[in-house]
Amino acid sequence: MPLIGFDEARAGGCLRGFTEWLTVRKGECTSFGWQALVLEEAFPDMELAGLNKLDILPSPSKRNTP
Repeated sequence: MPLIGFDEARAGGCLRGFTEWLTVRKGECTSFGWQALVLEEAFPDMELAGLNKLDILPSPSKRNTP
């Protein structure tokens, strides 16, 4: 959290381009912010929930809706 606050206090200049660098390093497109990308790099076996996981949801016809 202190890193985010420091970056915000410096008008976002300290970490400018960091998300893009991490995305290129990963080698695939992502909508995650740098915080999630760092977590994925540090803990590769950890699954992050996000919009990229929507394809595993059941289709509307298979959901139990009242």
